[in-house]
Amino acid sequence: MIKEKRSEWNLLMETRQRLLDDNAHFGLKEPEFPLVDEVSTDLDKYDEMWGLFEEFNREISEMGQEEWIIFR
Repeated sequence: MIKEKRSEWNLLMETRQRLLDDNAHFGLKEPEFPLVDEVSTDLDKYDEMWGLFEEFNREISEMGQEEWIIFR
């Protein structure tokens, strides 16, 4: 879910940059996006936390597939 939100956020940031470029090109006042930094910081924090969990889960899954005790 975080990866999906990250890709959506990246699309929003590309749109924001295009708006800023268009405004600069036409000499218009730059629009304000007051929550961009806050949302970006939160997304980075959650991305890091869930990234660690995803790595842990992947390694546990790999360990679970190994044969630990074999009886003959």
